[in-house]
Amino acid sequence: MSSSDEIRDRRSAVTALIALLAGGWTAGVALLSGAFLSSPRRAQKRRDDIAVGELSIFGPEFQGVRLRIAADDGWYERVEQQTVFVRLAGNGSPEVFSGTCTHLGCTITWNVGDRVFTCPCHGGLFGPDGSVKGGPPPRPLTRLDASVRDGIVYVRFNFPAS
Repeated sequence: MSSSDEIRDRRSAVTALIALLAGGWTAGVALLSGAFLSSPRRAQKRRDDIAVGELSIFGPEFQGVRLRIAADDGWYERVEQQTVFVRLAGNGSPEVFSGTCTHLGCTITWNVGDRVFTCPCHGGLFGPDGSVKGGPPPRPLTRLDASVRDGIVYVRFNFPAS
């Protein structure tokens, strides 16, 4: 074998090694990019029913209930705390509002005497139907779907899917 044949064989081997490494690197980047870009598709909303309490503990006046809710956003799990306000409507079915002000997300309270929800942060006022009665809130309180199963009130929240 001549020296020029040896050089050509070495060049071919080095070229093949570089092509193999570049191909592996490209495949790895493509795989990671695909996993990252597909995660928003998996993060579509799922709906979960959360137990609020026994139907018998609620009456015609709103009662605040603090819930601990496990949430999984696809990257990590955490426990969120949410306040909801529950009362029984005239027909005996539960009526539930989120306890979060629609202005800047402060936690509201129910004022029994004035029959309004109040936000302590910026003076927002909401009527018993959740409508804005005063202050800066841009929209009514969020009404949450509620159901009763086996004497337990459940409220439905929307979460990103895991």
